[in-house]
Formats: sequence, C-alpha cells, structure tokens
Amino acid sequence: MNLTINTATQLLATFGQTLNAFGGFVPADKQVYVAASLALIQGIMAAMAQFRNPDGTPASVAYTPASK
Repeated sequence: MNLTINTATQLLATFGQTLNAFGGFVPADKQVYVAASLALIQGIMAAMAQFRNPDGTPASVAYTPASK
C-alpha cells in the first residue's frame, strides 16, 4: 500500500466517522456499530502502513525517495 492509498482511505474513514457522529444518516442505535467498523478499518490500514515505505515497498527495503 502506498502513501496515496493510505492517506485517501484514512481521510475517507475520518469523514465517515464525522458523518456518523454528526450527520444523522445512521439511526442512533446503529451508530456504535458503524463507528466500530470504521475504527477497525482505520486500525487495519494503519497496521498495514506501519510495515510499508511511502512508495509501497516493504519496510525492510531501504527507502530512497525518487529524485525529481
């Protein structure tokens, strides 16, 4: 997973958390399940990103940013 995919996913999930809490789209009795699901997705994505370089290569490979 590269930096762009991780950032986009985290931003969408954060937006979803905000809509869940303040948007009124989800019934009150289901909000806790939506919040837990989004938090689980964010946690999985963060754990996957922990072991990857920003370009998507494994963290065991030395990261060298591409020169422009």
